[in-house]
Amino acid sequence: MIALVIVSAVFSSSGSDEDSSIDGDSERFNPWKQNWTVYVCVTLPCVGGLVLANILSNCAKLENPEVVTLSIECL
Repeated sequence: MIALVIVSAVFSSSGSDEDSSIDGDSERFNPWKQNWTVYVCVTLPCVGGLVLANILSNCAKLENPEVVTLSIECL
């Protein structure tokens, strides 16, 4: 999974602006020049799911290995 993130970052930052632009609007498709709200909105479902999984598994009184397993599955 980490390799997928690294490869995606390399491919998204390499190449010319002409390749990634549609109608000359290359700023819109550059992932490194987005507003901070885009990054928050992208990470919020993952972090929210992880927090919710931990809360629900602790409320269900699961043992620690089961809590860790549930947290990993939610990622």
